[in-house]
Amino acid sequence: MTFYENMNLDEWLLWHQQHVLGCPVNGSKRHKSKMHWRGVEMIKSPLDLQVYQEIIHETNPSIIIELGTYRGGSTMYLADVMQAKHPMGLVIGVDHRACAIKHPNVRHVVGNTTDQAAISRVLQWIRPTDRVMVIQDADHSIQGVYDDLVRWSPLVTEGCYFIVEDGATSFIKGKPKSRGGPLGGIDKFLLEDDHFKIDKSREKYIITYNPDGFLRKIS
Repeated sequence: MTFYENMNLDEWLLWHQQHVLGCPVNGSKRHKSKMHWRGVEMIKSPLDLQVYQEIIHETNPSIIIELGTYRGGSTMYLADVMQAKHPMGLVIGVDHRACAIKHPNVRHVVGNTTDQAAISRVLQWIRPTDRVMVIQDADHSIQGVYDDLVRWSPLVTEGCYFIVEDGATSFIKGKPKSRGGPLGGIDKFLLEDDHFKIDKSREKYIITYNPDGFLRKIS
């Protein structure tokens, strides 16, 4: 019998978080992720990446803003997928750390996602005809997620998505399930903004790091 045959969903998420993605869990040390795209580290669920390419194909964004890029593996993945539909489309990564990846369809902004200067730099690449999607993988606190939603959601085009990542971290670390972290930020935002709706159909593979995090702009 293999070690994973009797795993439940929470146990799989915990194992994947710690042993594949290298994230610290219950006091463990961070190590390099074993997940890569074209040789560059990334920290994602492979099932979520499948959903992302489906969303890109169906909603046709020409600009994807990625808030939090880490090593840039997911940035490169998004650019490669979008390039198939929009050869001139852009993925714009915003992070307080410089990202070293090179890709003709990627632009980098070094700064905090809550800085107006970062938003202003991103705006210089967006044209009135662009369709814009946002992915938030930055500050995962309730307030951090809420602040990013308030600042960046106006850029999202109707019919496109604002994806808030890692809501699953609220309950994969051995804690009681709660609406803290990203989930709390989403809840707070949706109480005030009726332009977005949680799209549960994007959780069709059951295993996701982004429960309630696929927010589609409906008006």
